[in-house]
Amino acid sequence: YNPTETQLLNATKISGRTPAGLGLGFLNAMTLPSNATLKDTLTGETRDIQVQPFTNYNVTVVDKSLPNNSYVGIVNSSVLMANNPFIANVSGTDFQIRNKAKTYAVSGKAGISIRGEQEKETGYYVELGVRKNSGKLQYGISQSINSDKFNINDLGYMRRNNEMITGVNMSYRIHEPFSIFREIQMYSWFDHTRIYNPNHLFMNQAGFDVYTLFKNNYGFAFNINLTGEKYDYYEPRVKNRFYYEPPGHNLNLYVFSDSRKPVRIGLWTGIYKQPKTSQNSYWGESELNVRIGRRYQMGYGIELNNQYNDYGYVDKTGSNDTIYFARRNVKTLENTLGASFVLSNKAGLNLRFRHYWSGAANKDYHQLQQNGTLILDPDYDKNKDANYNAFNVDFVFRWIFAPGSELSVAWKNSILESGNKVVFRYLENLENTWKADQTNSISVKILYYIDYNNLRRKNRSMY
Repeated sequence: YNPTETQLLNATKISGRTPAGLGLGFLNAMTLPSNATLKDTLTGETRDIQVQPFTNYNVTVVDKSLPNNSYVGIVNSSVLMANNPFIANVSGTDFQIRNKAKTYAVSGKAGISIRGEQEKETGYYVELGVRKNSGKLQYGISQSINSDKFNINDLGYMRRNNEMITGVNMSYRIHEPFSIFREIQMYSWFDHTRIYNPNHLFMNQAGFDVYTLFKNNYGFAFNINLTGEKYDYYEPRVKNRFYYEPPGHNLNLYVFSDSRKPVRIGLWTGIYKQPKTSQNSYWGESELNVRIGRRYQMGYGIELNNQYNDYGYVDKTGSNDTIYFARRNVKTLENTLGASFVLSNKAGLNLRFRHYWSGAANKDYHQLQQNGTLILDPDYDKNKDANYNAFNVDFVFRWIFAPGSELSVAWKNSILESGNKVVFRYLENLENTWKADQTNSISVKILYYIDYNNLRRKNRSMY
C-alpha cells in the first residue's frame, strides 16, 4: 500500500478580492477510502483493512490589505473522516503593520490546533517580530513559541514542534554598483533556542553571510555558522531524554557564473568540525544549466556529503530505559537530471530523473546516559548498518487555460530499495535499485479561479 496514492474524488477552489481589498479563498478536496491487504509471513493468511476512510479536506483564507503595505489574514484548515471521530482543525492568523514612512514593521503569526479522536490534543504557535526593513542598514528581533502539541501535518508540513526561538539579526546592503561590484549583501544573526517542554536550553547558534555579485554577473557567497553546546531532545526518540553535543562550526562557499548566459555553472563546498571530538563532515555540489534556444532547457546536478564519526540513534529497549547510539560514517550521493520544454507562453513540459543513495556504516555502539553523554557498549551486536536508494522519475504537463486557472497532468515513477549491508559502489547501488519493485502513478489536477468581482458584476447585470 502506498498512502500517497489516494484517489481524488472532487476538488474545488474559489478565490477573489473585493474592491475594498478583502481577499477570500476556499479550497475543498475529498478522497475515497484507502484500503490495504496485510499478509502473515508465517501462515500466509491475508486480511483486508481500511487505512483511511472517506476524507474531506477544507482550507479557508481571508486577508485584508491595509495602508502602508500592511495586511492581516486569517486561515482555517480542517480534516474530517466519515464514520470516524477523528478531527484535525487548525486556525491561524498573520499580520504586518508598517509605519507611514515604511521604514519599520511589526509582524506576527499565531495558530491553534485541535487534533484527535475521543480525546483531543490542543497546541498553539505564536511569533512576534519587530524590524527596520528599509535603507542600507536593517535589523530586527523576533520571538516564537511552538508548543509540544501543536500539529499541522494532517494538511500541511511542520518539521518539528516543541521549541522556542529568540532571534536577532542585522544586515547591510549595497545595491548601487561601485568599483567592480554590482551588489553586496552582508547578514549576521543569532538564535537562542530552547525546548518548550521541558523548558531547557537546546542550543545557541550564530552566523555571518556574505553575498557578492560582480558587474559581469558572476558572483560568490560565503557563510560561517557557529554552534554552541547542544542538548538534542529529538534524537533519542524518548521524552525528556537528550543527547549532548559539544560546540562546532561550519564554513560554506558558493560560486556561480552569469545566469543570463546559455550555460550557467554553480559550485558549492563546505566543511563542519567539532574541535573537541573527531566528528567532521565535508560536502560538495555542482550544478550545470544549459539553455538551447528560447524553449528548451536542461540541467544536471550532483551532490556529495561525507560524514565521519557521526553519532546517531539506532535502537532502544522496550521499556525505553536503554537507548543505543552508533558512531558511524555516513556517505550520501545524489544525482539529478532535468529538462523542460516550453510549448507556448501558457503550456510546458517538465521531466526530472533523480537518484539518491545514502549508506551508514556503524563502527561501534554506545549507551546514552541520563546526562546526555555516551558510554561504549561492546556487547551490543545487532546489525544496524543501513543502505538506502531512491530513484524517481517525474514527467509533468502544465497548461494555464485561463488567468489563475491551470490543468496539470503528472506521471510519477518511484523505486525504493533498502538493506542493512552498505554498498559503496555506485553502479551496484543503481543496479540493485532497478531490480526493486516500482510504483507508477498518473494524477490529473484542475484548479479553476473564480473572481469574486466578476461574479458580483454578473449578478448586478441580471437586474
